[in-house]
Amino acid sequence: MGNQTQTRERETADPIFTAVRSDRRRLLLTLLDRTPEASDRELARALTARERGASEESIPTEAVENTLIDLYHIQLPLLEDTDFIEWERDRESITTTDHIALEDPRFQRLLRIEADGIDDVLAELAGTRQRLVLTILRDENSPMSRTALAREVIRREEDETDPTQAAVDETAIALHHKQLSTLSDVAIIDYDVETGQATYTNHPAVEELLTVLRKPDSRLVKRLNGFLQGLQTSYNQATESSSDPFSTPRSWRTPYE
Repeated sequence: MGNQTQTRERETADPIFTAVRSDRRRLLLTLLDRTPEASDRELARALTARERGASEESIPTEAVENTLIDLYHIQLPLLEDTDFIEWERDRESITTTDHIALEDPRFQRLLRIEADGIDDVLAELAGTRQRLVLTILRDENSPMSRTALAREVIRREEDETDPTQAAVDETAIALHHKQLSTLSDVAIIDYDVETGQATYTNHPAVEELLTVLRKPDSRLVKRLNGFLQGLQTSYNQATESSSDPFSTPRSWRTPYE
């Protein structure tokens, strides 16, 4: 029973990555940042115009209606569920919440990433085990066997230094069918099914995302105007060390913990 619970926890999607894994939702949050309150129709028209690179006046009514349907059934409910917006349906009004991530320059840079494949990268990194597998392969920086990877996954997930062969085999099979396959499908890793070897591809979108996530938010430290010398250095060092470098900053996830 305990193992089943741990598995469910590992596979729980990160709400931040879930919210921003779509370029349309990232653009929505950018538009709402500039317009604190908007009607769903106003938002649909502005979004369609931005996506088409056209003026709002030139957008056909039918195109706006199609976008509005997508917003109503998919995008807005998801942003509402992840606490980024408040949606008053009776007033047809959408506003951003006081979610702390919205005030962080790193999050604003994340919303504006335009690297090829960024949607796929964000989708993959929503899962805890996907991030772990990618972290291990990136640290290894050379081909790694599926068995060795499975052993390291168990070591980090369960703090088990000497897992049984049965546990390693079971984890290797799970990695083969899920994490290695999906990461390979979007070219984040190279995975040879025959040899069982996996290698990180130095994916540009992954590296750009990592730069954004790990850049310290030093706004509060700067406001101290030099008070407590060395605080900035200590903060930077603490930010850089993480067993999960692809996780979103803890402060962004406060509402969910």
